[in-house]
Parts: sequence; C-alpha cells; structure tokens
Amino acid sequence: MGAHNRPLARSWGIVGCLALVACALALAQGELSAAKTATCLPDVSLTDAHGEPFTPASLKGKVVLVSFIHSTCPDMCDLVVDKFAQIAKKLGPELGSQVALLSVTNDPENDRPQQLLEMARKHHADINGWVFATGSPKAVAEVLRCYGLSLKKEANGEPEHIAQVFLVDPQGLKVRQYWGVVVKAQKVVADINRLLQRTRLSSSASASASSH
Repeated sequence: MGAHNRPLARSWGIVGCLALVACALALAQGELSAAKTATCLPDVSLTDAHGEPFTPASLKGKVVLVSFIHSTCPDMCDLVVDKFAQIAKKLGPELGSQVALLSVTNDPENDRPQQLLEMARKHHADINGWVFATGSPKAVAEVLRCYGLSLKKEANGEPEHIAQVFLVDPQGLKVRQYWGVVVKAQKVVADINRLLQRTRLSSSASASASSH
C-alpha cells in the first residue's frame, strides 16, 4: 500500500473501531436488534388474574413491558412490581390504549389466578392495561424461552428470582432489557415514549407512501 493511502486506511480503521465501540455500548445498555429477534409475544394460552383466558399475542400492536414474578417472593418481586406501579402511574392514559404491562408468574405450579390477583391488589396494580398471568408449566416455559429464560429452582426449592425486565415493540420484538430492581421508572417511561414516537412516525410514513 502506498504511503498516500495509509492515512485513509487509518481513518477507516478508526471508523471501524468506533462502530464496534458504539455496538458494544448499545448492547451494554440492553439495546437489541429487533430485526434478528423472534417474537416475544407468543400465541400461548395463559390465564389472567381474573381467571379469564389470555394470550401474550393479544397484546401485539402495543408497546409491552414484561416481567416474571411469583407471589411467594418477599423481596425482589415486590420491588419489580412496585417499579411497574411507578411506571404505570407515569404512563397515565397511554397505559391500556398504547402500552401494556405484563407480569407472568415463573411459579405456575403454585400461582393460580387468585394468588396473582391478591398480589396485584396488594400493589394497587389491578388496573386496566396491566395483566398478571399464569398457566401450565409448559405454557409458561414457552413464554420464558422467548426471553432466553427457563423455569428454574433455587437450592431451597423456591422459584428462581428473575430480575430482568423486557421492553417489546408493537410487532412483538424485544428491543430493550433492564435490571428491574435498579432501573429508574422515568428511564423506562422515556424509552417507551421514544418507541411510541418511532412507531407513530413509521405508521405515518407508511400511510403517506400508500397514498401516493
């Protein structure tokens, strides 16, 4: 390579390094490539806290925030549900109309609708737009697999604590992951609003293109 080409090569090398750093930062913040992620709102038969049939696929078309909890968890799950309650309050009227919260038990053998309803009411979470769900171990395991998780037990036989919380776009694609206990409610709401804005712009562009 000639000497006059070396600065250009170095420039491209710097650009490549910067791109790698940007990708690493995005992954570190929980950003995921939706285009390469399978649907995380599967058509799986569950039951909500009121004993009504429910399937995660029914939430497609909305931005969905997903957590996995169990009613016998005295600490981490309570913190995650409290965090969701803060988020629900900040979302206001968009909750239910454009955004949904979904809390699925990872203890389906013991958490029936009544236990989940009591948990929801304890945290003032029995509100429109927030679904607590259970189902057969097979069905719950299928939902967990969408998020790279599984039904696991601690050494004492208790269900494993799941700290991750997931943001899913209206197509059912996972776009962001958080640590539910430490993430700020305002941060999650800001991400939800950005995703809603992006969805509106995309819909507007599609409508404009189809009219021409």
